[in-house]
Amino acid sequence: MEIALGQIEKKVPRELLERIVDIVRATRSHPSIKRGASIRAALAIASLVAGGMELEEACLMALPSRIEMISSDEDVFSVIRELVSMEFFSEFKEKKSPQRSTKR
Repeated sequence: MEIALGQIEKKVPRELLERIVDIVRATRSHPSIKRGASIRAALAIASLVAGGMELEEACLMALPSRIEMISSDEDVFSVIRELVSMEFFSEFKEKKSPQRSTKR
């Protein structure tokens, strides 16, 4: 079941949509992930959330087939849980925010 983009925007708060995009972007900089997820993964997660699923559950469903781990020994579900939790997410947000220059 695919939900149209307009319906997603109506059903999912903007802050949550931004968080979903940040989680997907974080897959591209996580040290255990070789190939991160694309924007299509964010749309899939948002669609699942719009359908009533919790964020972590939606990420666990949508992301495993959309990312490639560096090592097959690494548990993809643990990494996804780390991305959804504030643990890795807060580090990513710090790296993402632009540094302001004090030069004039």
